[in-house]
Amino acid sequence: MYSNFLKLLLPLTGFSPVLLIFWLINTLQKRDQLSFHISIDSAEKIRLGITEIIKNHWQLLLFALIVLLSNFLMKKAVNSLTPWSIQIKSIKPADVNFTSVLISYILPWAKFLIHSDADVIYLLGFLILCFVQAYISKDSYHYNLNYRLFLGYKHYEVQTREEVTHLMLSKKKLINRDEIKRYVLLSDHMIVNVS
Repeated sequence: MYSNFLKLLLPLTGFSPVLLIFWLINTLQKRDQLSFHISIDSAEKIRLGITEIIKNHWQLLLFALIVLLSNFLMKKAVNSLTPWSIQIKSIKPADVNFTSVLISYILPWAKFLIHSDADVIYLLGFLILCFVQAYISKDSYHYNLNYRLFLGYKHYEVQTREEVTHLMLSKKKLINRDEIKRYVLLSDHMIVNVS
């Protein structure tokens, strides 16, 4: 099982699609003013071009880094955490819960523009709530959008023969409970299929 810091980091990475929405909105607003070229006449022009790209697309770059971090954390877990055997009593898909997650995390940002101090306060309030939610869910299970939307993991609710329920992430489509033999533990109730 991961340390407390990494267990806190896992749910926080799930909020990164908000950055993608921010980038998309900013790009659509500034589409007439954006240019996508870098002059290679001099080192100074190259530096200015790269600075301009970073200034205009920092949300997209940060989003991509967080998705890469999510992928790294999952690969590290699968390759370095101790695999355990498991006997499953029942399995059911948990991806149906993503509709409410998508609506509650991403949709409010679809029209969000920072025009005033009130907007900054709203943004800070949302970030504080993200940290609170991540802290609360670090020992339980949570739905991480990165793993489902960008890294291809499916979410399943599995119940062991001892009547303990876990959220299982799996790259494989799971239908039969006998397909699941081994797992690694990400948090107290969140596991990854390594069968």
